[in-house]
Amino acid sequence: MSALESILRAVTAPPIRADVRRRITMLDGAEHIPATGAFVIAPNHTSYYDHFVVETVLRDLRGTPTWFLTKKESFVSTLKRVWHEVWYSIPVDRENPGPSTIREVQAVLRGGGALAVYPEGTRGPGGDLLPFHAGAFRFALAGRVPVIPVALVGTDQVLPRGARFPKSGSIRLAIGAPLEAPAGVTKVIAAEHLSVACRREMERLLEVARTADDDDARATATSVAGVVSARLDAALAEGEAVPEEVLDQAEATLALARRIDRRSGAVRALRVRVTGLRAQQAGGARRLAGAAQVRLAGERVLRNHPEEPMAHYLLGRWHLAAPSALGARPTTAARHFAQAAAGWPPGDVRALLGLADALEAVGDVDGVRDALECAVHTGDPSLPGGPRRLERARARLAALPPRAGAVVGLAPAETETPAVVPTTT
Repeated sequence: MSALESILRAVTAPPIRADVRRRITMLDGAEHIPATGAFVIAPNHTSYYDHFVVETVLRDLRGTPTWFLTKKESFVSTLKRVWHEVWYSIPVDRENPGPSTIREVQAVLRGGGALAVYPEGTRGPGGDLLPFHAGAFRFALAGRVPVIPVALVGTDQVLPRGARFPKSGSIRLAIGAPLEAPAGVTKVIAAEHLSVACRREMERLLEVARTADDDDARATATSVAGVVSARLDAALAEGEAVPEEVLDQAEATLALARRIDRRSGAVRALRVRVTGLRAQQAGGARRLAGAAQVRLAGERVLRNHPEEPMAHYLLGRWHLAAPSALGARPTTAARHFAQAAAGWPPGDVRALLGLADALEAVGDVDGVRDALECAVHTGDPSLPGGPRRLERARARLAALPPRAGAVVGLAPAETETPAVVPTTT
């Protein structure tokens, strides 16, 4: 990239991305965008603004650029060429893609990048979809990567044809699950299959985005928070510390979710979690200040969302780790962990292990055993960190003394999953 292109990207990207983010009021299906790995993303196309929306959202979700196949006519002048290259465009002859285009596409997909191709080929009127072209699907087949359909609603109002500057308006996105070609067929048939499947799914996604009421649109912020939580869990499962780039990416994605719904308890709690992880991995005064912020922010979340499980979990950890001189109490930790365990779906045993830690701190051996047995019975090993947590629960359970009245040497009878109720208040 030339110095001019670098300067132009540095100057234009922040305000354009900020403008996109403030307009997004719905982001459904964020979980379908993989954190890593190559794919072809196939959006409907009604406005030049589509480019900025797709690039901004995927960058917030993945932290990497998205490359766009763009008609070669857009590169005819020096200014247009520089502008499109700054915004990750690859020139293509839509009727007959040349070798240079194919090489650039292959480089993007081999490098694990995202390639955006508009199946309609050109901007439509904003109503019915235009006929699909095969290019997007042929590139996906050649690169052996999935196609992810996306519906954009509202971009044609933000930047209509002929407009030079964006107008007022909001934008909704709905993202579909990755589409794979059937095995054992010719490339022509596979491309046709993908085209039909993508069009059908895009029509469904457009209907979802157009008909969702405001509450449904805001609720998508919680699913975006779920994506962040899963990626933090995956990073923690790989090591004791979460890499800074993962935390930075989490903050960017949560900022997008917060714009969709500023009152979402899940989003607010995840932001506290990121603060806590940064504090935990820091040292000295920064760690102490971060810990204090976690308690204050967590309690603030619970005032508005008293059943938010992540906030309860974080406060449970705070009460176990902080000194008693600051008001930390293991009994309070047990109460928060029990609330978190009740709010999380079965399979995630973090709160149960935290509850065992808190009950152990107050000497409640039977309560520790109940919490660990519940974790062993309900833990889902397919979750990030699941096998390690289950192994830890089994090891701790085996190390406990026999339950009062148990006959040593006899195998325990099969019982129902124990109810976990903290015996402390």
